[in-house]
Amino acid sequence: MRGIIAFLFVLGIVALSFIGGWGATAKLSPELQMLVAPSSLAMSGLGTTPPQWGVTLPFPFGGPIHVLVRLTHPFFGTSFLGFPVSVSTGTIIGLRVPISGLLSLVAASDVVYVEQAWKAHPTLDKSVPAIRADILHAMSPPVIGKGVIIGAVDTGIDYLHRDFRDDSNGDGFEESSRILYILDQTGLVSAEYTQAQIESDIANHLGPDAGQVREKDTNGHGTHVMGIAAGDGSASPAG
Repeated sequence: MRGIIAFLFVLGIVALSFIGGWGATAKLSPELQMLVAPSSLAMSGLGTTPPQWGVTLPFPFGGPIHVLVRLTHPFFGTSFLGFPVSVSTGTIIGLRVPISGLLSLVAASDVVYVEQAWKAHPTLDKSVPAIRADILHAMSPPVIGKGVIIGAVDTGIDYLHRDFRDDSNGDGFEESSRILYILDQTGLVSAEYTQAQIESDIANHLGPDAGQVREKDTNGHGTHVMGIAAGDGSASPAG
């Protein structure tokens, strides 16, 4: 009986070791966890064949991959854990690592999360059918949001952006503004700018550094959000 108990105790320690190892992979995105699993099996001598989960991995099994790593502190060095740093934004760095390198990353105490680096593509043109707005556009008369006024509280707006302007006289120059008012509360005293002031600056080719309207969007988020909500696409290549 003592032998059986000792044997079970040893099995328990081994099981806890495996559970602890798998728990560490919680720092990895689900896709990366699928790659680490066969690597862990290979390290234990159980095989190196990719698991048959019925999914397609976004990178070749066994090859180096590009990852984004979130750290507990800002890092601006050229190498992290022996892997070259391709980009650093402070607490997020970009690395190119082999699959075995993922295990080194999750073992580091200053690593919070690791995910694969995707190549991003602008797909806002897919949003109209995704939310079924194309059905409203095809109605008779079409419902396209004409006459609707949209307001936003955000980081500001680039009032010179072509997505917020109109060519009201057909001369090829978008001299009219689609913005009715701007209330800038970034200073000690609020500043209100009217559509007439905005159009005056546009006509005189003046920007926020020289015109009547001193509004700036130094972050870009407000312009981005309003471009989605009310932009007319004039600044896009297909506009």
